[in-house]
Amino acid sequence: MTFFLPCVPTTSTAQGKRQNRATGAFFKDKRHESAMSVLTGLLAPYRPSVPLSGPVSMSVAFIYPHLATGPKKTREGMRYRTTKPDLDNVVKGLIDVMAQLSFFAKGDEQIADLRLSKMHGEEPGIAIRIAEAQLEPYCFWKAVDHA
Repeated sequence: MTFFLPCVPTTSTAQGKRQNRATGAFFKDKRHESAMSVLTGLLAPYRPSVPLSGPVSMSVAFIYPHLATGPKKTREGMRYRTTKPDLDNVVKGLIDVMAQLSFFAKGDEQIADLRLSKMHGEEPGIAIRIAEAQLEPYCFWKAVDHA
């Protein structure tokens, strides 16, 4: 299954949890909670009728709008984004929401193959491809020198 969520990907991550200094209790950042609520609404129509079972392969591209402050030549086409937020932190929220919506039969531990991209583009959003994992005939780790 492949789909595109038209939105500006969040820059808020679960890493943004705050701590009450008096009690030591942690609480969630309201921006992060709001972003997860928006993601839930965007993902709900794509929830599979039967959750994926077995190992899952997932590819995700977070496409942020081009920066208006940069030169015009950098505002065309696709360019990798090398600024915050960290890609691993952003994808965690997305995967958590997908798990809550029952995309996976057992949970996000089923994700065996995860490929991520973070870039700037003319059409902001999140592109997702999710399927049951298949071992590829060529695996890069077979070509690595193990000496």
